[in-house]
Amino acid sequence: MKKLSILSASLLSVMALQAQNPASPVILPDWGVYAITPNGAYAGGISFSAKIYNLETGQITNVGEVKNGLGNYISNNGSMVGESESGTPQVYINGKLQMPETLGKFWFVNINAIAPDDSRLCGTVNNTTGTGLDYVPFYCDINEDGTVGEAKILPYPLEDFTGRTPQFATAIWISEDGKTILGVVNDSYGDYDYPIIYTQDESGNWDYSLPTKDLFNPRHLEFPPNPWADEPPYPEYTEFMSPAARTAYELAMEQISSTGVIPDPVDYLTPEQLEAYNEAAMIYNEWYDANKANVNAYVKFYYDVIAESYTFPLNELTFSPDGTKFASTSTKSILSGPANQVMGVQYYIYIYDLETETGTFVDSPSEWIQPHQILNDGTVLASYPINSTFSRLPTDSFIITPGAEEIIPIVDYWAENNPEYADWVEENVNGIAGYVLTDSDKSVFIGSLDEFHFTSMSGPFAGMAAAAYIFGVDNAGVESIVADADGYKVYNLQGVNVLTTKDKNELSQLPAGIYIINGKKTLISK
Repeated sequence: MKKLSILSASLLSVMALQAQNPASPVILPDWGVYAITPNGAYAGGISFSAKIYNLETGQITNVGEVKNGLGNYISNNGSMVGESESGTPQVYINGKLQMPETLGKFWFVNINAIAPDDSRLCGTVNNTTGTGLDYVPFYCDINEDGTVGEAKILPYPLEDFTGRTPQFATAIWISEDGKTILGVVNDSYGDYDYPIIYTQDESGNWDYSLPTKDLFNPRHLEFPPNPWADEPPYPEYTEFMSPAARTAYELAMEQISSTGVIPDPVDYLTPEQLEAYNEAAMIYNEWYDANKANVNAYVKFYYDVIAESYTFPLNELTFSPDGTKFASTSTKSILSGPANQVMGVQYYIYIYDLETETGTFVDSPSEWIQPHQILNDGTVLASYPINSTFSRLPTDSFIITPGAEEIIPIVDYWAENNPEYADWVEENVNGIAGYVLTDSDKSVFIGSLDEFHFTSMSGPFAGMAAAAYIFGVDNAGVESIVADADGYKVYNLQGVNVLTTKDKNELSQLPAGIYIINGKKTLISK
């Protein structure tokens, strides 16, 4: 798969020194942006269906009725992964939307992420071994022609922190080189989730680590014996039906909303089948009655341990492109007294560095604030969702800069570093920036908003129900570009020199798109 080259370090430094970003952003109507590629070439989002916005050309591609993957679902080449509205896995590669044939053997598939160079994807599938976890992590290599190779199951823990079998393990984010993958493990009881890191060594072998394992059960209390060790099978009526009766019963269940009749499973069993079910139910009930006290004691102990532990809510995490850092929400109960009574909950953004194997907790003012992007330098962008049934867009974004001990609104960050951005937001968006993303060098910022945030419907968002805006792209036209000693050096967003000229008129002949002209990102529109 062809890889995109990246901007040279010297060019990036020129951009940082010379860029004079415009006060007025580019507006994308009817748009909700949820991803931006590390190279800043593409943005992905939702506008009634999945769409890809080419920051280089301004072209918008309608991918179709596809739900995005949970992680970095869009690549530097503009590929996308996810699933259809019916749950069928989908990949959009080389301009073609398709279901990977190699994943057809699984009845459950989530494709969550694609490597920035289109070399590999990852996700979660049902466990086909019949034992252990219900769902397991996988990855697939992507062939040169864009087809998807065979699914390869990643290693995963067979026991959780309590010594029992986890319910599932996922793969959600993937690094630039495809050799580091971030996921989540869900414990046996289903109420405790924690991050897992899968890594591939130079020999191609995979292993995993659990970076937050020491944050569970901090007093190292010994769990009581597993009360479910000898649990008999829990009987289901459908297990005792004939194939034809089971099909009829399941059809009747599907038609409840139209018929208003709730089918009785007993009506679909013969007397002999009902007797077999009753015998199995009696065996299970006898076991439960004999073990009820042990089960209740175990459950209480389990939740007491969780109250003392840092928790990591499912899927509320993000991964840096280079695979060296991740950020997640985390909570910790505030305990008081000899009985460790729960008095409240403290919320955090947890940032973990894989290279130094150290984690940092940053206090969060709200349980709803979730990290949605972490850059290679450790910068974290986070947001919380809107309290409205009319919009999927969040109400505001926050930022944690490298080494900072607090999370601050992105508008406050702009007021210090890009005051023209803050002024524009204050004037047009009630001081709320919405869901904000940035590229790897923080030269471009994209925010998503809905009509609840627009100060005036007669302003730049007139007539829009939702919109995205892009800061960091000069939309003033070629007239504003100043020549240097060599005239005009023009690069695309991949760092490739596409034009060097002393004639400003030649700049107007460039195809529409975003270029770096004399170190300044500039939009050439037609």
